[in-house]
Amino acid sequence: MRKDGSVYVSPEHYTFVYRGEDGKERWKRVGAKHLPAVRRMIKAGKAYKRLAREHARLTTGLAVASIGKKNA
Repeated sequence: MRKDGSVYVSPEHYTFVYRGEDGKERWKRVGAKHLPAVRRMIKAGKAYKRLAREHARLTTGLAVASIGKKNA
């Protein structure tokens, strides 16, 4: 509360929690004006991880399928 009796309301902020390279949980505060961009980046990151898992699954399956074949 201020001397004049008014109350300061701090602007809304958001916390972005992520894992660092060492695997430890880290966090950053994100302002409201940057929130849409951060959400887009999170969505793109999830899509990238999904594609990477699918790629690994397909290449592993291909490698296993070609184990018994001889090169001609």
